[in-house]
Amino acid sequence: MNSDDYFEQLWTRYPNDLCRGKKGAKKVARESWNKIFKDGFDPKEAERIIHLTKVGASHCRSDPKPDRWAFVSTYLNQGRYDDVLEYAGKPETIKTEAKSCEVCGKPSHGAAYRYCTDCTYQFEVDTWKETRKQSLEKLGLYQPGMSQKELSEKCREYLRTSGLSGSFSTLIQEGS
Repeated sequence: MNSDDYFEQLWTRYPNDLCRGKKGAKKVARESWNKIFKDGFDPKEAERIIHLTKVGASHCRSDPKPDRWAFVSTYLNQGRYDDVLEYAGKPETIKTEAKSCEVCGKPSHGAAYRYCTDCTYQFEVDTWKETRKQSLEKLGLYQPGMSQKELSEKCREYLRTSGLSGSFSTLIQEGS
């Protein structure tokens, strides 16, 4: 993985709930990321920053009134990821070495993880699709082995007769 791949991991994992959904400008954040590695990219340091961000977010979520996190660029420029050490325990308890993903062999999130970002995302997508199929089965709209065309026709008929619209239409267009 290169520096951009690690930056994308940080960007996607930055805690939206703690920064009120405002991460700041991605371009500016990427520039801040690149400043950290101006003397050469170090994957271990990138993994450490991503891991400490995750640990910090986890700690802040346990606080009933967490402080608002800064834009990603500010977080990186000020080295706030190192603040995690102040409240996350002894530095030696924070593991930053990565294992390989059990599915594809890419580096995982850290020593405690079995999968990389891509495989974790795919697992979540597959789980969501399965949940959606189960919901359609409960409505009597989906049956295993049904083609996309059959499902679409059945769902359109259901929409016509039930008066539902909007989000259900989106489900039909995405397919099973």
